[in-house]
Amino acid sequence: LNFTPGIHLSREDFDQITLKGAMCDEDDELDVSRFSQVIRHQLRLFVERNLSSAMEGLALDEGGSDGCAVVSCLKMVMMQLNRLENQMASNQQVNSIQHGTANNSPSGAQSD
Repeated sequence: LNFTPGIHLSREDFDQITLKGAMCDEDDELDVSRFSQVIRHQLRLFVERNLSSAMEGLALDEGGSDGCAVVSCLKMVMMQLNRLENQMASNQQVNSIQHGTANNSPSGAQSD
């Protein structure tokens, strides 16, 4: 992708954010759609880390039971969303196989 300024990643970083190339195309590259999937995946990981940190912080705070309940609910919603997205990806793969079309999106990757 042509960004200004350019985005420079080490091979290790690229492998990490693309799940060792699982989110790349057959040429080990990211088009706009796959780049968007990578960014959304990284955003989800960031949010999950922040939720975990918030839960730890609220658990240590004796007066934070309401906040802990809210953060726990958010965590449950995210877990449910992950499950539904994985189920949708699985259904898409089954449909692709049944209809004889190839599914080029990586397993478990989100799409808009």
